[in-house]
Amino acid sequence: MFLIGILWFLLGTTAGMQLMFKLGNKVLPGTLHVEHIDGYVWKNLSFKNLTYLEKDRTLRLGAAHLSWHIDSLVPLHITLNKLELTQLSVIENGVDRSLEAFTLKGAWLHKSLYLKGNTALLLPQGLLNANIYTNGHIITSLFVLGENHVVIKGPFKGPWTIQAKLADLKRLDPSLAALNSTLIADATINDVKNATLKAYLTPGTYQLPQGSTPESIAFEHAEINLHLTPKTLNINGNWSINQHVTGDVKLQLPGIRLDRAPPPKQAITGEAHLDVASFDFLNSITKLGEDGTLIQNLAGKIHATLHIAGELNQPQLKSDIALSQARVTLPELGITLDPMEITVKTDATNWEAHGKVHSNHSPPLTLDGHGTLVPELTGSATIQGENIILMATPEYGLKASPNLTLTMKPQAYDIRGRIVIPQALISPVSFNQTTKLTHDVVFTDETTDPNPFNLTTNVILDMGENVRVNAKGIQGLIDGQLHFAQEPQKPLTAKGSLKLRDGRYEAYGQKLKIERGELIFFGQQIDNPNLRIRAVRRFNQANAQFEGSNQLLDFSESNLDSQNLGNQTTVGVMVTGRVDSPRVKLFSKPPNLSQANILSMLLLGKPADQASKSGGTILLQAMKSMHLDSGTKSVKMLDDLKKSAGIDFDVRNNSLGTSSSSVSKTSIMVGKSITKRIYLRYNVGLFQENSNVLTLTYLLNKFLSAKVTASDVGNGIDFTYSRSN
Repeated sequence: MFLIGILWFLLGTTAGMQLMFKLGNKVLPGTLHVEHIDGYVWKNLSFKNLTYLEKDRTLRLGAAHLSWHIDSLVPLHITLNKLELTQLSVIENGVDRSLEAFTLKGAWLHKSLYLKGNTALLLPQGLLNANIYTNGHIITSLFVLGENHVVIKGPFKGPWTIQAKLADLKRLDPSLAALNSTLIADATINDVKNATLKAYLTPGTYQLPQGSTPESIAFEHAEINLHLTPKTLNINGNWSINQHVTGDVKLQLPGIRLDRAPPPKQAITGEAHLDVASFDFLNSITKLGEDGTLIQNLAGKIHATLHIAGELNQPQLKSDIALSQARVTLPELGITLDPMEITVKTDATNWEAHGKVHSNHSPPLTLDGHGTLVPELTGSATIQGENIILMATPEYGLKASPNLTLTMKPQAYDIRGRIVIPQALISPVSFNQTTKLTHDVVFTDETTDPNPFNLTTNVILDMGENVRVNAKGIQGLIDGQLHFAQEPQKPLTAKGSLKLRDGRYEAYGQKLKIERGELIFFGQQIDNPNLRIRAVRRFNQANAQFEGSNQLLDFSESNLDSQNLGNQTTVGVMVTGRVDSPRVKLFSKPPNLSQANILSMLLLGKPADQASKSGGTILLQAMKSMHLDSGTKSVKMLDDLKKSAGIDFDVRNNSLGTSSSSVSKTSIMVGKSITKRIYLRYNVGLFQENSNVLTLTYLLNKFLSAKVTASDVGNGIDFTYSRSN
């Protein structure tokens, strides 16, 4: 009786309930606090602001109310008027899970449970609403999270049916945000050893990372079927992006039960397949050039098989991937790779690859490689071929015979071998006029890695007997050898030389012989080699008669004179230095010709005093391109032109700015009096863009003049009035 009295006090009185919470603080590992308690278990129990603290876990309950009573003991009939919880939150390791409200009503009558309840649980993905109904022995539960609906129905002992329609997958897991589709699922659970599931995705899209081309991939369907028997779990799935790209998977996991997790050494066997019957669907997403012509005519087939065995936690994987009947056109290179045949095989620890690629029906380029997958990805591959067509355009034709070995190590790569160029034609029809900064320019806000792939290079490039160049008037054959080398974290360098054989240069209708044309690399970066160029023109006529004139536009017979240049005269140009800072020198033999006459005879085939108006322009352009903008040689050349052509020449060098920061502008002034009242002047800048100015001055009277100016950046007219006392 004493124990019954104690239980009645603790559960049947408000004071007893308060004492129980205080005793809980002594027994529980954490701290329990209740702000207000009213009622007792046998009747109406309610309390407010319950808090329980334990290490990294906090439980808070805003309010709770329990109301129930026993209608009869035989038969047992219990009525639950209301069980209500509000503002329940559990914070564990910084993660807050909140139950906004929970309400439950029901009764137990004659071994049957009748319940009706609902709850609203605040999750990071949103508000989860749940409703539970029981009608005797059948339980029906409805869960709603946004546009996701799940219905579970069945008796207490089963079987259970589950129907789900999940239209907002990103609420279930943020990693599914890129998947735009609806998941439909139907499942039946008979017991822990017998169950079925069928689930499929409706047609939709998968969003690729930002900046990808295309932006998304559309798919037609994906389906999976699970069948659990007492012996094994069978998984069968299939999917398709379109009619040309399909796949399937088949797996078996023996001994699986629903009432326990798979054992650590759960066995698994199966296969997965990928079949690409055509690349036509890729043609619309591989037009990478601005005009959509970088890659064209993709075709081919891919068949891949993945074999799965071993244990679920550490499966043994083997794969076979085969690319066959493949073709691609590269219009900018003028080649079609057809056919391409490549196979790749892997097992648990190793890989091997073999392939052949034909370019424009040339002999095949072969690839053979092997290596390891674990503990790290390593391997080596050889690339070999004879007379492989790499380019075949109207401007460029190139064949190569590579024999290279590529070695792959963790965080490092190595390429070495030899490439022979047996035949090539370099004949560009146009050049882009661009300005290149010299190597001493440093960008303080920009850092670049000269070798981001941690690559070691040791490759020899040999020129064959038929490497021909025809560019900017230069014709000839290229001989030589270059040795390219690169170490990790360092830029690519080269040693060796390229020489021009049987070189000719033709410009403005004149032909020069290139006695020496050589690019020399002493181990520096490949974009700035040393220059050794010598081009000459010979005049082999005794007492060669050259028509000359002291007036530029006067070609009358009375104004012609003769100039005797001897039995043989040679004029030429030598270029030394480096590509970014060439040094140009004019010479003649005998050495008694002026610089102006040498340049004129090189380009026009006649002395400077016979230069026509267009010829004079050519000479000025040549002076500009040869950087003859300063120094005694360029001034001497201008003086020669001024004396022989009857034209005003002047070189002006103006500095703008302060003493600490100035900009030098150099220009050539060319002027000519057309009449007593009209003067024409042309100002050509040597190094500044938009600096060519044509000025026409017309003297209206002795006080008033008009000046018309035309340049690359605009036109204008000025009127000047001047009068002096």
